[in-house]
Amino acid sequence: MKDSSKIPDQLVAGIDLGSNSFKLMIARVKEHQGSFHLQEIDTIKSTVRLANGLSDENKLDDETINKALNTLMRFGDRIQNFPKKNVCVIATNTFRIAKNAKFLIQEGEKLLGFPINVISGEDEARLVFTGAEHVSPVCDDNRFVIDIGGSSTELIVGKSDKIKIYDSLQLGCVTTNKKFFSNGKVDQKTMDAAINDSLEIIRSVSKKYKQLNWNQVVGSSGTCRAIADMISANHLNDNPILPVKDLGGLITLVGLEAIKQNLIEAKTIDNFKISGLKSERRPVIAGGISVLIAIFKEFNIESMEVSESAIIYGALHEAILNKMVNKGEQFIGSLKRITPSNGYDKKSDRRHQEVIDWVDQFSVDKIQAYRMIDFCNQLYKTIKSKKDDNYKNSKKILEWACLLHEIGLVVNYRQYQQHSSYIISNKELTAFSKSDQARLASLVLCHRSRLDKMNLSACYLDWASLICIRLSFIFFKKRTDIEIPEIIVDQKDGKVLLVINEEWINQYPFIKFGIMKESLSLEKAESIYRIIVK
Repeated sequence: MKDSSKIPDQLVAGIDLGSNSFKLMIARVKEHQGSFHLQEIDTIKSTVRLANGLSDENKLDDETINKALNTLMRFGDRIQNFPKKNVCVIATNTFRIAKNAKFLIQEGEKLLGFPINVISGEDEARLVFTGAEHVSPVCDDNRFVIDIGGSSTELIVGKSDKIKIYDSLQLGCVTTNKKFFSNGKVDQKTMDAAINDSLEIIRSVSKKYKQLNWNQVVGSSGTCRAIADMISANHLNDNPILPVKDLGGLITLVGLEAIKQNLIEAKTIDNFKISGLKSERRPVIAGGISVLIAIFKEFNIESMEVSESAIIYGALHEAILNKMVNKGEQFIGSLKRITPSNGYDKKSDRRHQEVIDWVDQFSVDKIQAYRMIDFCNQLYKTIKSKKDDNYKNSKKILEWACLLHEIGLVVNYRQYQQHSSYIISNKELTAFSKSDQARLASLVLCHRSRLDKMNLSACYLDWASLICIRLSFIFFKKRTDIEIPEIIVDQKDGKVLLVINEEWINQYPFIKFGIMKESLSLEKAESIYRIIVK
C-alpha cells in the first residue's frame, strides 16, 4: 500500500450472523489510482439455522446456542490476528427478537474476539443496499433489492447509493418452513397456504413500492442464490435467442414455478431430487420458494439478478471506511471499489472499465481490436438503419466482443474462441447483467468457425452484431490496415443482402476465399443474411 496511514494493512473481514447461516468473508484491499479495490480471498459459511431454534416465547434453545458458539469459535481462530478496526461483525433479525440473545452475544464476543453489532432493520436494509452496489450489475435508475433471510426479508428501492424506501418484514425461509413444512411434507394445498401467508405480509407494504419504477431487481440472499443455482443447473431459464445458455444468477417466475411443481410431485422434502441444490439448503427450500414466488407475483417481477453476498459486502465496505483516517473525505462504493466522491464519474459506463481491465490483464492486441471495432461500428449502423431501444447497448456489446474475442489465446490457439467464451461466461463481470454477459460470450464464441455448427436459431438476438464481427475477423485476419469499400445493405425475398464490390475483393484472394466460405456458412445456418459479390 502506498499510503499505510489510510489503511494500515491489506486484509479486512466482514461477518454476517444471519438467522439461517453465519458467514465470514475475508478480502484483500488493493489501492489503485486513489480507489480501494476489494478482492475476496476466503469465505467460510456455516448453516446454524438460528431462527429454527426459537421457541414460541422467542427463546433460543441450548442446542442452537452451542452450534452458534462453536461456529464463532472457528471464525475467531481464523481472524485472531486482525486489528479490531479491520473487522465488521453484524447480527440480524433473530438476535433482535431472541429474549436470551444477550447471553449468546456475550459468550460469542469472547470466542470471536470482536464486538458483535446487533443492527436494526433500517441498518440491515442500508448495508444490503450498500453491498448491492458492489455485487450487482450497473443500474442507472432505481434498483429494487430483496434480501430473504432466515426470519426477515428486507425490501429496498433506491438509486445509486441513496435509499428511497425500505422495509424489514417478519418473513423468512426458516420461519416459513417451520410454520408450514416442519413435517417435511409438501403438497399443493400447503404450498398455496405458504405463498398466501407470505403475500399477506408483503401486501401490508407493497403499495408504496408499486408507485415507484425500477429498472433492475436484485436478490441478495442465500435463498435467492440457491434457487438461481437450481434453475441454471436444470436449464429452467433456457433462452432460445442465445447460443450460450443460462449463465446462472438469474431467476424467472417460470423457473420458480417449475421448482415448486417438482417439490409438490416429490411429496416430501427428503424425496426432492434436483441438480444444483446443496444439502444444507434442502431443509428450508420449500419456505424459500414460497416466499420468493409471493414476491414475484405481488410485484409483477419478470426476472431477478442474484448475488448472495450483498450484506456482507456492505459490512466489508463499513470495515474499510472505519480504517480510514481522513473522515472528512466522502467515498462512494460500487463494483467492489471504494472511490473518493470527487473522482467518481457517475455517468461513465462501468462495464467498459471492467472490459478495459481485462484487455490489460490478457494482453489483448489493441490495434487489431480497434481495427475491428471501427469496421463493426460502420457496418452495424448500416445494417440497423432503424434504431430500437436496445441499439446503444447492443453496439457496446459488439465493441466489447471485438476487444475480448482473443483472450482465449492465453489457453490455446486451437478453438480459442471456445476458451474466450468460457472465460467470459465464468469470470466475474460484476457490472454486467447475466443476459448481457451471455450475449457477449455468445458473440465471442461464434465470431469464427462454421455457423451451422453453432447453437444458433432464427430468433438469435444478435444476428446483426454477429455478421459484423465475423466479417471484420475475415477482413482483418492479416492484421493490417486496408481500405474497405462501402458494403451496401439491401433486402429481397425476406433476406438481408450484404453487397460487396467484386472489383475490390478480387484484389485480395485471401479475403475473397474467406468471404466465399462465409457465404456458404450463412446459407447452411439458414440465416436471413446473405453475402453477395457483384
